[in-house]
Amino acid sequence: MKKRFSVKRRLSVTGIVVLLLVPILIGLFFIFEDNLIRYGIRDQVKRRMVQTDSRLNEKGLRVILLGTGSPIIDKERTMPCSAVIAGGHILIFDAGLSAARQFGIRKLSWDTLDAVFLTHIHDDHFSGLGQLILSRWMQCNMKNKTRPLDVFGPSGTAGVVKGFDDAYAYQNRIRSNAVYNYPLSGSVGVAHEISINGMEKKLVYEKDGIRVYAFSVDHMNPLAVKKVTFDAFAYRVEYRGQAVVFSGDCRGDSPITRENLERYSQDADILVMEMYPKFITDNALIAMRDFGLDDYARQLEIASAHHATDIDGAMIAQKARVKKLVFNHLIPTDFLIKHQTLRHTRKYYKGECVVSEDFMEINLPPLD
Repeated sequence: MKKRFSVKRRLSVTGIVVLLLVPILIGLFFIFEDNLIRYGIRDQVKRRMVQTDSRLNEKGLRVILLGTGSPIIDKERTMPCSAVIAGGHILIFDAGLSAARQFGIRKLSWDTLDAVFLTHIHDDHFSGLGQLILSRWMQCNMKNKTRPLDVFGPSGTAGVVKGFDDAYAYQNRIRSNAVYNYPLSGSVGVAHEISINGMEKKLVYEKDGIRVYAFSVDHMNPLAVKKVTFDAFAYRVEYRGQAVVFSGDCRGDSPITRENLERYSQDADILVMEMYPKFITDNALIAMRDFGLDDYARQLEIASAHHATDIDGAMIAQKARVKKLVFNHLIPTDFLIKHQTLRHTRKYYKGECVVSEDFMEINLPPLD
């Protein structure tokens, strides 16, 4: 009885202390409310506007997968966008919807964003370009606001860039140039359309030891109702003896895709490869038809016809002796799909293989 009483007494004392402290704390909050809010504002400014990623000048090469999804809206993934950081510069490969958002969330430096490279002219690869150009102009330092953003890509790139420039021109004049006196010269993109002959690998960018090569891949759709010819490129980035390749979208069963990716991905440290998982796609088609969803099955069949499978990527990476294979441009993917994909590709590729996620970062330590 005595022990039970002491426990009750302790609880009652604790309750009294809490009852006394709560109004005191509330009172202190209102007394110091302005100071607390001022501190919060300073902290927000420091975290959001002052701090950026400080590892720009490391000697190694870094890849940050800002967006790893597909045209299908997915709450887990944004559309394709990858950053390569090397030699104090940031290069962007594809600029799908939310590219600027992902760039900003990752706190990358707008002042060192040097160029964008489009693999092909499909909306999920360029729909975020306009906002990326605008955000860079608005958020970089004044000394960099006169410089437009270089945009490299296949035929059609000039039209995309001009379309965004025209769309933002009016608001740029009244919102930023008239109000803040920001120079309009830096508010636009400058298109550099790449022309490639046959199976060549073409040097399209070189600065401070960074080299970017473009080469053709086949993204034509054999099941398309109307046959349309357009260019699609993969890119190889080299820096201080290291290399990363971005496949872009491509037909994995095409001789052009196979030959060029196997040749120009040779000994690459990283191959970022788009893919539709074959096992999942095949079984999804069966399920759709069983449920009478023939229209959806036809759409998936047509879509997958001009994309590579995980097996295609694994075989290409093995042939090219790639050190690390990263699957990208993914349809909505859960744990089981990842597991199944990696299980099925293991027999074709013996190196390290991962399924990408938004903001996945791969650091290559310097060789010297």
